[in-house]
Amino acid sequence: MNTYEIKGDIRQKVILYIAVISIIVGNLLFVLSNSIMGLIENHLPAISDFLAEWEYLGVFSTQITFITMFSFFSWLFNNYLWRISWINKHLGVPDLNGSWEGVLESSVIQNGANIKIDMKLEIKQSWNRMTCTSIFPRSKSYSDIVCVDSESSQGVMLKFTYINHSEDVSSGLPQFAGYNELRLCDNNTLSGTYFTKRVPSTRGTILLVRRDVKDDINDPVNEK
Repeated sequence: MNTYEIKGDIRQKVILYIAVISIIVGNLLFVLSNSIMGLIENHLPAISDFLAEWEYLGVFSTQITFITMFSFFSWLFNNYLWRISWINKHLGVPDLNGSWEGVLESSVIQNGANIKIDMKLEIKQSWNRMTCTSIFPRSKSYSDIVCVDSESSQGVMLKFTYINHSEDVSSGLPQFAGYNELRLCDNNTLSGTYFTKRVPSTRGTILLVRRDVKDDINDPVNEK
């Protein structure tokens, strides 16, 4: 996964909060470890000598440092804590993980109507990293630059550039770049637009719904 941009200063605030918590917890552990080491020195001198020999490695509680605690809490927040609902609601950064299914409607006209294509968007997201993989019947698109804009006047927006790789050897264009801009209409609906850098350029609209893994869906997503 690639690092993605978040509009606003929430990441800087999170780093500050983690730093404060790391200092507090580190100090508490240091005081606790000193008490434990005092007991060991008084009652278990052999173990005390062993710990003293390895203490320089920083693997024992007396050597727990700010950097150690900060690294631990950063990892914990990046992978788990930010997704907890009561924490996430204060961040302004939605959890978009999952499989989104829907329809891409192209500006290209075929048989008197705009072309509609089944689309699936697979999103993998942590606090710091995200990938968006768009899956079509004959091609796949892989995100490059990703941004979650929670300060847009339209609401929360997912914006990303991508590279499309065609699996259709007869297409004549095995690879092209493009851009998607999708609005989070509710917790499980993305709607927006796209355009491509094909020649001539194409554009259109996208509507996606996040499916729960427990859903039993047998019909094509664009079937009327």
